[in-house]
Amino acid sequence: MPDAEDLGQKCLSVHHDTPFTGYVRRDRTVQLVLQTYWWPGLERDVQQYVSTCDHCQRNKASNQKPAGMLQPLPVPEFRWQWVTVNFIRDLPETNSWPHTYCGVCGPAEQDGAFCSLLE
Repeated sequence: MPDAEDLGQKCLSVHHDTPFTGYVRRDRTVQLVLQTYWWPGLERDVQQYVSTCDHCQRNKASNQKPAGMLQPLPVPEFRWQWVTVNFIRDLPETNSWPHTYCGVCGPAEQDGAFCSLLE
């Protein structure tokens, strides 16, 4: 006698994963299986199978609210109130230039400062 759990997995695979059925969600998969088969715990097995289906997890619709508009930054009260620091690493190797730089800029100013760093 074949393993009943293995048969159930094969049945769910046929009724959920084939191109004919098109990776339908839980309720439709239960309907398709019930047309020809039934076993105790069928709905629980379908729920678990669909929730672990890689294709369904990658392509399911998002249930999050759409992202809103971007909010502008407040205007600084004085120069250099906020600064932005960027590290530029792993530049191509040369004999005369360092491989890491640090850039510091204020958001309200057009100028900035750059310095080389030793690794």
